[in-house]
Amino acid sequence: MHAGDKDAVWLMQALLHSVPSGKMIVLDLFAEVKPIWKRSEQFYGTPYIWCMLHNFGGNLEMYGILDAIASGPVDGRTSQNSTMVGVGMCMEGIEQNPVVYELMSEMAFRNEKVHVEEWIKSYSQRRYGKVIPKLEQAWDILYQTLYNCTDGVADHNKDFIVEFPDVDPSFNSESEAIKQNVKAAEAKRFALRETYSDLSQQPHLWYSPSKVVKALHLFLESGDVLTHSFTYR
Repeated sequence: MHAGDKDAVWLMQALLHSVPSGKMIVLDLFAEVKPIWKRSEQFYGTPYIWCMLHNFGGNLEMYGILDAIASGPVDGRTSQNSTMVGVGMCMEGIEQNPVVYELMSEMAFRNEKVHVEEWIKSYSQRRYGKVIPKLEQAWDILYQTLYNCTDGVADHNKDFIVEFPDVDPSFNSESEAIKQNVKAAEAKRFALRETYSDLSQQPHLWYSPSKVVKALHLFLESGDVLTHSFTYR
């Protein structure tokens, strides 16, 4: 590679000790949940990019960790002996959870942590073009529930709204052999996890459904004043 371009730099998802110093940048691929820079001594002195993964396999689910996004890049940049050189997004799908990606995009230009409660209010105003107290309240609820996932599960792909019908979706009816194959495959895919969690195989909620329903009612009650709003519809 160096013979073709003397200024070329490796861009890797993991550390490779044989690459000369200054010739590699590491992607801390899942930093909003599993920040590797914290437990690798800043990737042993190698420059890295703080990345948000967020979405696995184009999954359509209301999910996010706004607090981690609002503080993580700043923590990485201002930490002792920091080797962080930028921020990035490496999602496996887009066109979902725009609030998550808007905040992450802003973090490339911010020097200080974001106060999410204030930011989410301004987000509501920007999204709908006007101040609507009920929508501000609704978005605050969503921030405190759907967008405050702290369970540490690496992948939220088990969305039962798109699964085959089942009397009890929490019961895994697959054969034992299939279960073992799935576990083996996932263990390889999510090697960054310290431990394997059964939560990734079972439906689980990290928020109060009743609070989310309240937010839904607040959205519905605001419909009359936002009939022609594309971002509302």
